[in-house]
Amino acid sequence: MMRFFLKVQAQRVIGLLPYSDAIYVWLQRRLTGSVAPRASDVMGKRAIVRDYIDMAARLAGKSVADLEPHLDIGSGWLLSLPLAFRQAGIKQQVATDIHAGAQLQDVAASAAIFDKVGLACLGQPKPGQDLTAWLSDLGIRYMAPAYAPFDLPPASFGLVSSTQVLMHPAPDVVQLIYAEAVRLLRPGGLFIATIKIYDSYCHADPSLTRFNFLRFSHATWERWFQNRFTPYNRMRPSDHRSLIEALPFEILHWEVQGGGPAELAELARITPHAEFASYPPEELAATGLKVVLRRR
Repeated sequence: MMRFFLKVQAQRVIGLLPYSDAIYVWLQRRLTGSVAPRASDVMGKRAIVRDYIDMAARLAGKSVADLEPHLDIGSGWLLSLPLAFRQAGIKQQVATDIHAGAQLQDVAASAAIFDKVGLACLGQPKPGQDLTAWLSDLGIRYMAPAYAPFDLPPASFGLVSSTQVLMHPAPDVVQLIYAEAVRLLRPGGLFIATIKIYDSYCHADPSLTRFNFLRFSHATWERWFQNRFTPYNRMRPSDHRSLIEALPFEILHWEVQGGGPAELAELARITPHAEFASYPPEELAATGLKVVLRRR
């Protein structure tokens, strides 16, 4: 528990410093090594993209060409998902992030790993090219920092995707992102999202359960634990569903992960705060959500 508390407080302090984004990127690159691309991560991103394209075909009869242009919300520093979509045949994309952390050498290293595992060759930057110019050659426009609503024309995308992003913004921002997907998708276009809804601090502190963040009131969480680099909104599946059902979406796929006996036993190790009393235990013990939505 102390490891978790110290990590959160360190992130909160960094967020208050001048040039905090640059400091955070430097620490992630030099101290934790989390920016370095790994073959296992690349294979994971390829699997995610294959899953998205398969669901688009199976649930909505969409070809790869039907999914262009593609908007990826929260593309990360390595731009692995846009690169994986490019290898899969998506030739027009916009990649967004709230932190402008992507750097040429990191994205090029990620592309080199993609090229080793086959499919269409991404290649490497030409001498003297910067990140923007090289990505443009790949049909990718990188927008960062960028926040919803995005400076993009309405009804201009066939696919909007968000992978492990919507557990972070405040609920009103999540609502805005869903509404922005409606604005930006063509009628019949798809919004595909996978969302972790457990406390990822358990990876850094083995003493924590995946549901540790449910122990705290909203006021306590905001006061002591929320920070600009790894915020968590702690939304449960029904919270997302309520936002979606208020919009002109047709739900093609709704998959709640977790909530079974193992997760319920893990949930029993903590006492959720009274503010979560209205949720059934199975929802509190859910660990993930996968949705495919079609714009009406």
